[in-house]
Amino acid sequence: MIPLNDTKWIKRLLTIVIGGFVISVLTGTIALKYWWSRYPVIQRSDRLDNEIGELKAYQSSALVTLDDGRKITLPSSRNYEYAPHDLNELLKEGDYLIKHPDSDTLVIIRNKTQYTYVIGLFLNEEKRKW
Repeated sequence: MIPLNDTKWIKRLLTIVIGGFVISVLTGTIALKYWWSRYPVIQRSDRLDNEIGELKAYQSSALVTLDDGRKITLPSSRNYEYAPHDLNELLKEGDYLIKHPDSDTLVIIRNKTQYTYVIGLFLNEEKRKW
């Protein structure tokens, strides 16, 4: 046990705690920048007309590798018209994605069925069941 009246030990302890905090924040920031640089978030100006080759879920976002090799992140989106509501739960490998430039609408085609989402928004919230 460290005696509370020994300021030398308290200074060392605080130095270790603060240093550990700074190192962990910097490491986390660098890791996140690297992660997001590999899967950039889709932009309004982007165009998609591809099939999903590989799919990973990260929190409420979908990390998608397209059949042409591009990697993108689709942020959390919901449409309460469908079950499941969340975009990242609905998507499957092999789905076809369509997004026109300067549009925030994402169309998913699976087995001739079309699903529509607005990227980053929740649609048909009046149909939400609590």
